[in-house]
Amino acid sequence: MPSEGHGFDDRSLFNAFMDNNPAICFVFDADGLLVYINSEGLTRFGWKLEDALLHKASAILSKAAAEEIEAENRYVLETGKRLNITKVIPTPDETGMVWQVTKFLLVDHLGLRYVGGIAVDVTELDSKKRQLEELNKNLALQKQSLVEANLVQRKSLLSLQKQIPMGGE
Repeated sequence: MPSEGHGFDDRSLFNAFMDNNPAICFVFDADGLLVYINSEGLTRFGWKLEDALLHKASAILSKAAAEEIEAENRYVLETGKRLNITKVIPTPDETGMVWQVTKFLLVDHLGLRYVGGIAVDVTELDSKKRQLEELNKNLALQKQSLVEANLVQRKSLLSLQKQIPMGGE
């Protein structure tokens, strides 16, 4: 919450704050128009402000990505509930980036409803998570192989023990 009398209500200070945020921050109105996006969002997707602002997601993203975004926005507008999701959104070069997205309801002083959102790029984290999962699978397989090899070795030793005459016989 801005502190009274400390200048934070200044729009240029707010924009500077948002534009230095490493997350993509955005707001859609109830009609699905993008009414705010910070500079990180413009940079990541290679958009110019005039090409993105006051456009629907379908005008600036792939059809599939836009349909997902519009459905998520409807959910937030209809339920008023916050939505936390991890999703892949293709960038202009068609590489899919993995985003941790939080969307939430905003209501202005006139009662108009908006969907605010913050998207953090977790592509590298997701990649490391998948690598770790793969390593854990391989480790589990190796462990199982060692357990099975140990069992075979024990059976062989028991078989040899039975074949070796015991002293005094």
